[in-house]
Amino acid sequence: MAKVLILDVDPELVEVLPIILTQHGHQAIVLDPHININDVAFIRPDLVLLTDVANEINPDLCLKVKSDQRTETIPIVLLSVLPDIEDVAFASKADGYIKMPFDIQEIADAVNIYLL
Repeated sequence: MAKVLILDVDPELVEVLPIILTQHGHQAIVLDPHININDVAFIRPDLVLLTDVANEINPDLCLKVKSDQRTETIPIVLLSVLPDIEDVAFASKADGYIKMPFDIQEIADAVNIYLL
């Protein structure tokens, strides 16, 4: 069982994502996306799902996670409606991205890919 940190404030996603993850055998932890690097290091998730807040990804958090020795190996997948999400994911050093809206299988597949 993997520990997946979901950083989101959207009430619908906060409800749906943990259900999807637990149905696929993972532990889901939901927190506000404005947490700091020490929180991520303390939780030590196997994967981070970071959604955009008000159509804006927090690239600073991604860069901090990827540049901190305690967390640099944790994969980060961005979930977003942004049209340039591919560029944002690349610039923020995220490991991948999923365009919203998404389907359940897309989330399950992405989690499995990044946990290998």
